[in-house]
Amino acid sequence: MKLSMRVVLLLDFDGVIVDSPAHFVDASEDVARLFFPFLPRKREILDRIYGRYVKRKGTKGEPGVLGRLVGIIFYPVLVAWNRALAKHSEVLPGVEETLKWAKRRGATIILFSSKDWVSDYKERRFRRTGLDKYFDDVVSFRDYRERKKLLENLREQYRDAIFIWVDDRPHRFRHNVNGRIVPVWFQFPTTAEWEKEVAKTIPRLRKAKNWEELREILKEYL
Repeated sequence: MKLSMRVVLLLDFDGVIVDSPAHFVDASEDVARLFFPFLPRKREILDRIYGRYVKRKGTKGEPGVLGRLVGIIFYPVLVAWNRALAKHSEVLPGVEETLKWAKRRGATIILFSSKDWVSDYKERRFRRTGLDKYFDDVVSFRDYRERKKLLENLREQYRDAIFIWVDDRPHRFRHNVNGRIVPVWFQFPTTAEWEKEVAKTIPRLRKAKNWEELREILKEYL
């Protein structure tokens, strides 16, 4: 039975709209060639660093103060990395078709995603996809405290709505799921394996492996 409430669709960016997690190391390799051309065994080193860091990040949350300080120090490197990531990333199959369908059904669509290390670069990568015309708002958070506060603001702004929150990192759903928020774990292959145990702790968790499966979930509400 479909609900009569307004539906707000909250969508993460990396690993939900674009396949960037699959190209993190590719982008890093481009940057390594640019800044560290004489570094030996670059690919092997990057694979090891990426695997350990992202797995840790996925289970423990976003970077803290030390991580931000590193970002300031290596700002030119991070700018180059974000440009390389945008170059490699592609919109996942079925995204635009589903967004068009959801808009026709009256959904409010919001990009709800963590900020990139470089200020506003997430928004730049998002606009580069050409999909921003389907979105009603862009809401970006720096850490779990800001995410929780912004989510509370959205719930207050859309009091009459049910939220379908789609993210490839289920740790973000922790302590944020209630009767008005339906968490959907988008199981992007690169990140899904790392958060299987976290996913078991999330109540009422729905799962989608691609946008075709996500659309079937949305049909229950739109």
